[in-house]
Amino acid sequence: MGLKDQETERSCVQLVKWHILKSSMDSQMRLLYEVKLKREKAGKIGRGRKAYNSTPCMQIEGLLKEVNFLKSFHGQQDKVGIGFGVKKKFWQVKSVSGERKALCTLKRQHDEEQRLKGLFHYKMQNNWMKWGLLEELEGEQLTMEKVLYSYSHRLLSFTVNSTLNTLPTPYNLSLWGKQSEAVCGLCGKMGVAIGHILGGCSWVRQVENGKYCCGAGAEDRYTWRHDNVLRVICTALIKKLSERNALGELNQERSHLQPVDFVREGQQISSKPKVSSARRKDMFGWLSQASDWKAAFDLPELKTHCTKYLPRDICDSRHEIDSFMFSREAKLCILGPEITVPMEENMNERQLEKLTKYTENMKKHFKNDWQAHEVTIEVGCRGYVSGASRKSLAKFGFSNKEIDVLRDKCSYISRLSSLSIWLSRFSREFHPDRLVELDLEAFVRIAHCA
Repeated sequence: MGLKDQETERSCVQLVKWHILKSSMDSQMRLLYEVKLKREKAGKIGRGRKAYNSTPCMQIEGLLKEVNFLKSFHGQQDKVGIGFGVKKKFWQVKSVSGERKALCTLKRQHDEEQRLKGLFHYKMQNNWMKWGLLEELEGEQLTMEKVLYSYSHRLLSFTVNSTLNTLPTPYNLSLWGKQSEAVCGLCGKMGVAIGHILGGCSWVRQVENGKYCCGAGAEDRYTWRHDNVLRVICTALIKKLSERNALGELNQERSHLQPVDFVREGQQISSKPKVSSARRKDMFGWLSQASDWKAAFDLPELKTHCTKYLPRDICDSRHEIDSFMFSREAKLCILGPEITVPMEENMNERQLEKLTKYTENMKKHFKNDWQAHEVTIEVGCRGYVSGASRKSLAKFGFSNKEIDVLRDKCSYISRLSSLSIWLSRFSREFHPDRLVELDLEAFVRIAHCA
C-alpha cells in the first residue's frame, strides 16, 4: 500500500546527515565527522532526539559496496570467459547525491527484509508468502489515492483480510472459538476455508453451474467473475486488433522504406544506417504479421455475433476455449488468451492444465500449413496477477505502461467480483450486474462468424 515505516525514514534522514558531513568539501565538516566517529568508537553515543549513530550508516555503506561487487560478476553466457565484458554496478552512482539515494534505498530494502523474517514465526498470516507474492505475483499498486477514492472501506477490508487469511470463514470461526459447528452457507460442508468459498464450493460447481449449462439460469458466480476479467482483456484486444486491421497494407509498404541519413559537409556516411528505437519497437507483436485478423470470445453477450469453434479448414478440434484469433493471410492462429481465476496458491497448476489442454487437444489438430501459439493469463481470486501474464500480454504488442493499466484493472475487477461472492456466501440467489461492458460495434468488425 506504499505505507512508510517512521523509524526507517528517520534512519534515512540520519544517514543523509552523516553522509553530508563525510563527503563535505569543507575541511571543518569532515573534521567534525572524524571527531564524532572517534567518540562513538570510544562508546560515547548520544541518546537525545537529535543524536545519531554513524556505525549503522557505515554498515549500510559497506553493504552497498558488497552488493555492487557481487552484481558486477554476471553469469557466463558464451565462450569468452568468466567476468569478460563491462562490469555494471547495481546502482549507477554518478554523484554524491546519487550515492546518498542508493544508500537510502538499500536501507529501506534491508529493513523490509528484517520485517519479513519475523513473518516466518506465524502459522496462518504468512500464507501469502507461500504462493509467491513477493517474487512471482503482481497486484494492483494500492496507492493512497486509490485507497481514498477508488477502494471502498468494504473492498479494502476484504483485500487485506483475504490476503492475510483473517476473514471470518467457518474454519477461522472454529479456530477462534466463535462457532464450534460453522458450515458453508451453500453446500453445508463443515470447517471450510477461504479457498472453498471463493473457488471450490461443490454446490456452485454442480448445481448453479448445471443450471447455466442447461440454459435454465444465469452464469454461476465463479463463471461470472471469470467473464468479468475476460471482458477487461477482451476490450483491450478488440482495440488492438481494430488498430492493426485499420493500417492494412499501408503499414507494410512503409516498412520497406529505408530511412534517409543526412550527412553534414566534411563528414562520412556510417556503414550501418541508424534506426531509431521508435522504429525498432514493434507495436503489435504477433499481430504485425497480417492485417486481416478475426477473433472470437466466449462471452454470453457475444454468442449471437461469433462462433465458439475454429473454422474446419484451420483446425478439426471441437474443443471450446475462452478466445481465439486467426489470420488467413499469415496462416497464424493464436489460441487464447485463456483466462483462469483460481486461488493464488493453485496458479501454477491451473496454468499447466491449460497448456496441456492446448498441446494435447488443440494444436495437434491444426492443418500442416498453419502455425498456432497458445497464451494463458492467470488472475487470482484475491486480485494478484501471475508474472507470466505480463509476457503473454507483451506478445500482442502492449507496452509496459499498457500492461500495468491492464494488470491493475484485472486485479480490481477480480477483487470486486470476489467481494460479491463473499457477501453472497449464504445466499443461493446470485444475480449481479456485469462489471465491464463491451463495445459491440467495434467487436462486430473483427468478429469471426460461422
